[in-house]
Amino acid sequence: EYEEIIYYKLIYSNLSTLIPDQYGNFVLNQVFYCFKPENKEFLFEYIHNNLINLATFSQYGHYLIKNFIKYFNLESGNNSVYKCCQAKYPENGDFVEKQRLMLVDEVVQEIDALAVHKYGHFVLVDLIELWGINFCSTIVEKFTSNIQDYWKVVYGYSITKRIFLVNYHNEVSVNLI
Repeated sequence: EYEEIIYYKLIYSNLSTLIPDQYGNFVLNQVFYCFKPENKEFLFEYIHNNLINLATFSQYGHYLIKNFIKYFNLESGNNSVYKCCQAKYPENGDFVEKQRLMLVDEVVQEIDALAVHKYGHFVLVDLIELWGINFCSTIVEKFTSNIQDYWKVVYGYSITKRIFLVNYHNEVSVNLI
């Protein structure tokens, strides 16, 4: 407990130095797995407030966002995250769902920049693959409404391919049941 607080203070005060550094980013990604929920809040807030910068700055920013997406992936059966967050924030309703919806809204607002960026497009791909087309429907709708512009860039093509593959996989799974 005491050690975690010391690490929290060190990480929090050096956040801007850790993010662009390969090893510093590794440390930040370990926060998702090692810290208690209340000591992760600063990282959630930082990701929300700096989404476009993290997604387009370097591959390390993308790794941080991907771990955020994995952490809040309800399909993975990771109910311990859900239970911890609900215990910590019972008055706020569904904390996990709010975190997910906030990220989707932020991605929709920044989709033009993310869809054509060599690192940013991975955020869209990860969201669609891990959270599914149904949950990310606003992202898919916004993306497909400008698909002609995005197809001109290889990253846009990659996202389109992923949408169709995930959608096809979902349809095949439903038909097999």
